Amino acid sequence: MSKSRSQGDERVGNLGLAAYLKMQGFKVTGRSGNIVFFECKDDDERDRINQHKVEYVNSAFAEFDGWLMTMKNMPVAPVDMVNPALQEINSMGMATFIKMRSNWRLVGRPANNKFVFMVPVNETHKFEEFQFEWANHPLRNFDASMMSLKSIRIKR
Repeated sequence: MSKSRSQGDERVGNLGLAAYLKMQGFKVTGRSGNIVFFECKDDDERDRINQHKVEYVNSAFAEFDGWLMTMKNMPVAPVDMVNPALQEINSMGMATFIKMRSNWRLVGRPANNKFVFMVPVNETHKFEEFQFEWANHPLRNFDASMMSLKSIRIKR
């Protein structure tokens, strides 16, 4: 029995989109450079993948991925932490989540995964709440899914 043209692997060149498809239950079969491969058994599965590709573009996951790229490209530079309104986060994903969800000014990136926000002292409790919200948020799972895909070192 021969395969139809749509059977085989689906190639995805966007890590955020690949993480989203992984979260939707599609099976990762490999990675080569920036391309992630997903199992695609038939036309119906390819149609479902294509439907999720459109959903992704309009999702908070795509927005998060865009913000994450912006945060990643910030230069690393020392930040003078003497101001009591400065709050530090030691996770790029969490910092991205907080930036998306708040109006607080991001004032610097003193190290690779450290970000500093200007948070009014009377809003410190809200800053802490965002950290707990992040721990249980679907965007945290998305971030972890992206990291797991980045860690695949097997070439196809």
